[in-house]
Amino acid sequence: MKDQNYLETEFLDIIFQGRNKEYGAYYIRKTYAQRVKKSLATLVLLVSIGLALASFKPLPDDIPDVPPIVLETYDIVEIQLPPDAGRNLAGMIPVVPEPVPFVEIMPEFPGGEKALIDFIQNNMKYPKLAKKLGTEGKVFVEFVIDENGNISSIKVAKGIGGGCDQEAVRVIDRMPKWSPGVQNGKHVPVSYRLPITFTLN
Repeated sequence: MKDQNYLETEFLDIIFQGRNKEYGAYYIRKTYAQRVKKSLATLVLLVSIGLALASFKPLPDDIPDVPPIVLETYDIVEIQLPPDAGRNLAGMIPVVPEPVPFVEIMPEFPGGEKALIDFIQNNMKYPKLAKKLGTEGKVFVEFVIDENGNISSIKVAKGIGGGCDQEAVRVIDRMPKWSPGVQNGKHVPVSYRLPITFTLN
């Protein structure tokens, strides 16, 4: 009889024939194989659990706390400057006053109105396109005479085309300094509108 069958039931019955099978030795030998299998299964299960626990990495206890985000709030403070401050808060950049259309003493071209007319007539060139088209009329030009008498912000308020509008702007831009306007004893910028007439002879 082979060794691997020594625990089989038939062999056990032969050994324990005529003996008390209720005795514990018979039961132990009969259930030996089943108990070995259960023990091996339990051992494999315990080893698997042990390996799983060994690979588990708990979170470190020294995780730094993230401080809460606090948004700062600011109050908006309105700062009012006196009307005649004349300078900004830094005291560096002068505040440019807005030009006005009328003042106590209006700006004046050097030599007066007649000198102004003579300057325009002597410097104006009739555009070739306007001559060809027979264009005539008045070009109204607006500009600013600042507190120093300089001319700026030149633009055509009403034109007639044919190159006359551009010629009128060119003549205004060539003008010398004017005598600035005066309001409350101070030089102030003044907006000015001047009609320039184009007439074919």
